[in-house]
Amino acid sequence: HWGHDFRPAYLEIAASLRRLGKPTLLALTATATADVVEDIRRHLLRAGMRVVNTGVYRSNLRYAVQQVTNDKEHRAALLTCVRRARGSAIVYCATVKAAKDVHAFLLAAGKKALLYHGQLASKQRSERQDAFMSGRARLMVATNAFGMGVDKPDIRAIVHYQVPGSIEAYYQESGRAGRDGKEAQCTLLYNHADRSVQAFLTSGRLPTATELRAIQAGKRTDLPETVVRAARALLRQARVANERGFAKLARAYADRAQNDRRKLERMTAYAQSAQCRWRAILDYFAVTAPWDRCGHCDNCARAGTAEPPVLKLRPASKPSLHPGDAVKLRRFGEGRVHATHGERIEVEFPDGSRRHFLSDYVRPLRR
Repeated sequence: HWGHDFRPAYLEIAASLRRLGKPTLLALTATATADVVEDIRRHLLRAGMRVVNTGVYRSNLRYAVQQVTNDKEHRAALLTCVRRARGSAIVYCATVKAAKDVHAFLLAAGKKALLYHGQLASKQRSERQDAFMSGRARLMVATNAFGMGVDKPDIRAIVHYQVPGSIEAYYQESGRAGRDGKEAQCTLLYNHADRSVQAFLTSGRLPTATELRAIQAGKRTDLPETVVRAARALLRQARVANERGFAKLARAYADRAQNDRRKLERMTAYAQSAQCRWRAILDYFAVTAPWDRCGHCDNCARAGTAEPPVLKLRPASKPSLHPGDAVKLRRFGEGRVHATHGERIEVEFPDGSRRHFLSDYVRPLRR
């Protein structure tokens, strides 16, 4: 998966190639939209690279979305999916907390499941991945940290407990099923409330202009270290020595944040659509399907006739809160708004600590 936001070292590949004398290069990635292909070309400084696309459609993958409205429905649907799996299965969660909760629920329900996420020690991650890959364990609950090197041919089911941030991410993760060519089930359990989780994660993935300025000045931010390292590398590469150069880089980050919001809207539309699931996935990757319906997804099985929804990008919500406003948060108590960043609110507490919250969960303090 190409992504220098979480692997800043990718930004150094071009320099390494120059030192090696610009050798012949083969760049491989499991999934890539046209925009990602161009991003790879640009960062590798190989504008003339030939693209070989082996295709997206895999007829053995059965896609489905199950709508849920509360925790009880959500967990019951998960248990049904796990019980129906005729082999190894992965349950993907959007956050470490959700993965821990789901893992505990499955254990309580009598299911032998392993837990995998990026906060585990390296040895634990290695041991659990080996147990799953060898077949000693058949059920894995994980965040998207579980993916690199997972090429197990007999995974029969992938369940997404929460909506991913994009169709691209969803296709890549669900595509780990059925690599032996046999039928596999890929199910998304969709609760519209989960969209806010991805909106929050997406809003904190890229630095705002203010945060970029702080990084440039060497100041501390609350951004993940990988994001900070990537921003520093881009600042160095762009040789940002004046306001024009800085503004150009800040604008590029803003454009990418806008694109992330578009991707989430596409993913949400996919989950709510009556359109053929495979048709929606192929459309996302700009592949023209030779049919209107694949015949083996949930929507095709229902033979629905509803038209797919018209996609409209919702602009980032303008928060009603402003810096200096007194607010109150459940569990954390009272504080004041330090800054607003799209759907994120940065709150400073009396002890001087600061935390980011989704704007929906920050309430003005009424005296």
